[in-house]
Amino acid sequence: SFASAYNTAVTAVQAQTGQNAGALSGNSTVYQLENLLNNIAEYTGSGSGSVNSLTALGLDLDSTGQLSFDSSAFSALNTSDIQAFLGSASTGGFLQMATNAATSATDSSTGIIENNINTLQTQVTNENTLISNQQNMIKNMEANLETQLSAADAAISTLQSEKTYFADLFQAEYPSTGAA
Repeated sequence: SFASAYNTAVTAVQAQTGQNAGALSGNSTVYQLENLLNNIAEYTGSGSGSVNSLTALGLDLDSTGQLSFDSSAFSALNTSDIQAFLGSASTGGFLQMATNAATSATDSSTGIIENNINTLQTQVTNENTLISNQQNMIKNMEANLETQLSAADAAISTLQSEKTYFADLFQAEYPSTGAA
């Protein structure tokens, strides 16, 4: 079960890296999670028994980052050596290290994932503020251009009135004789 769950996590993280990476490509959280998973798989205990690594438990890490489990290697081990390596979630050993690693990723206030969510939410808020500011600037420019256009229309209207006035004045001063 551990190997299967670990492999599922590794596959999900690996889907966000490389040439055909997912939406989180290049995000530092992906690399932090990748390092966290590597640290779990490569854990070496300081116990005094024959079990001091996952490999000794029958869990082998291949070149693609996937774990395989050899149940016969596991079955051949002394139970007390296994327990000494595993420890507990709070008193040392592999389980405490794995628990701490999982907590560092998933803690709802300080975890890697929560920090990334907060960072992304801040970026979205900042981008939305920038968009709003740009939209306000565009509205102000539009209002200024409409004011300028109205002033230009008024000036054109005045010029057309003056043109008509001067044309009528010129016509009155120099009436047409009918000659071409």
